[in-house]
Amino acid sequence: EQMQPEIASATCLAPLARTNLGVTTTPAKRDALATVPFDQLFTIVNSGTTSVTGGTAAVTAQNGLELLAASSSSGACTVVAQGANCPLDTIGAGAARTLSVTLRAAQFGTFAVTTTVAAAGDASSSDNVATATVVASSVVDLTLASAGGRVAPNAQTTITANVENSADFD
Repeated sequence: EQMQPEIASATCLAPLARTNLGVTTTPAKRDALATVPFDQLFTIVNSGTTSVTGGTAAVTAQNGLELLAASSSSGACTVVAQGANCPLDTIGAGAARTLSVTLRAAQFGTFAVTTTVAAAGDASSSDNVATATVVASSVVDLTLASAGGRVAPNAQTTITANVENSADFD
């Protein structure tokens, strides 16, 4: 601390050029309907002091979560089975790119989708992975309720039935 003012004012010192790709996702946890496609967004940022060239983003979806499509503001991605590979164009210091992934849960349950970024000379790998948790619910959760009188042998009985989708989806 004592030397900080002298270091800060030294004209012979210059910060080292470095790249630092990082990735985040929003939302980090989301609800989805099973069998209904949805988009998950990832943001890739170069928080370094120099441009990144030749970086990549790799997306992996957990079994049970289908990866239908992927695209980035850098260009096209290649989708293969449960994953996608996205080359990133040059990302300047402080600049960002977006990555959109279209997914579909094949069934209800909890699943993860992860994006990992990489670049030559990346100064820190601690911010290179972002994971979104997807909680997929059934599209339909039907409840059958009935009201009526007693059922007597050899007599006509009327029963009123109500069918209600009790799933709570916003």
